Amino acid sequence: MASGFFLRIATGCIAKSCTTGFSITGVGSASDCIAYSCSGDGFSLATGASADNCASYGNGGDGFDVSGTATSCASNCVATGNTGYGFNTPATV
Repeated sequence: MASGFFLRIATGCIAKSCTTGFSITGVGSASDCIAYSCSGDGFSLATGASADNCASYGNGGDGFDVSGTATSCASNCVATGNTGYGFNTPATV
């Protein structure tokens, strides 16, 4: 099983049955994307990354793993049925 998307910008993409659906770095963003049935996190957001209008469901990890700081953002997103947290954020957010 391979990673879905390791990227800076994604719009309207779907990641299914991979390790991490979307790994977004730097000032990258995902909008209107779906991650489902992945063995890891649906979305992994690094410092400065954002997800807008995205859905994450049925993944083996967190729906949205915000590993960055307060500059990372998930807005108008939905996470359901994931094994981990729906939205996993650091204590500083």
